[in-house]
Amino acid sequence: MKMYAAWYIMFLCCTASFFMNAKIKYTGREEVVIDGGFESKNAFINYVVIAGQRYILKQKKDISKIVSAVMRDALAAYIAKDLAIANLVKIISPYDHITGKKYPDCSATLHTIAPGRCVRELVDSKYFQLSLQQISFSKWNDTWLDDILVQMVWHKQLPIIIALDLFICNTDRHRGNIFYDELTDSFYAIDMDNIYRENTPDFVCACLDRMIHVDKRKFSRKEISSLVTLKNTLEFLLKKYPARKIMQRLYKCARKAGFVNIHSYHDVHIGRKIARQITRHEEIIMQSHKSLYKLVKMLDEVITNHQKTIEI
Repeated sequence: MKMYAAWYIMFLCCTASFFMNAKIKYTGREEVVIDGGFESKNAFINYVVIAGQRYILKQKKDISKIVSAVMRDALAAYIAKDLAIANLVKIISPYDHITGKKYPDCSATLHTIAPGRCVRELVDSKYFQLSLQQISFSKWNDTWLDDILVQMVWHKQLPIIIALDLFICNTDRHRGNIFYDELTDSFYAIDMDNIYRENTPDFVCACLDRMIHVDKRKFSRKEISSLVTLKNTLEFLLKKYPARKIMQRLYKCARKAGFVNIHSYHDVHIGRKIARQITRHEEIIMQSHKSLYKLVKMLDEVITNHQKTIEI
């Protein structure tokens, strides 16, 4: 336990204080002022000012996807909050007609704004080439994990972001939802509503096994150091968020987003779809936790074997 506490304090001290002190100060009684906005491919985005603080108010364009996106986005932020690398997310219920909602009777999410710029805008930086998107068996690529390992050593926070995406099975990490703040030399992960759809840790285990036993991959000291951070982060998340706790939070987020059961939802067809998604998420949460424990064991063996090689 002391080891976990010491490591936890260590990596939090290495992150910016922006999210350490941030809090979404909205109770439903404050004045909300719109301060700009735009439409992305899939969502309506408004910047709003509440009690002097600027936030993002977000709703999916497709009404049938709003509840699922809201509960997943909030669940991911709940898990990520201890790592101080992600924005905070608060669910706005269907009954809260906050200024800025495109669909007043649907739920939405309120987000803190990440400092810096998304890496796709950093054309003069090596971070412009970041490609941390995790893939599945259906998109098998022999070089995928090797590319991740090469880039993971670029910054001390990247293994933490990769660990978070592995833990929540996020397959949508791209250069548009990773922010980098040059002033604090810090990374931030945003937009995490595409989670627990498939067991990505199982795929990573298979890739790592192939890399070790078939390709006979040798790891540099910097790569091992990053793998240690990756392993420690996964161990911390597994200890802090067991599968049952995540599932309980999933249901809590679904209720806040406006879904209790099929018959409580205003559209029974959408209600059935949401219920199926929740069941699928539960299955993936259970499966991925088993795969994550296997992955941690494999990483531990890689790290230990590397240390033995150095000693020889």
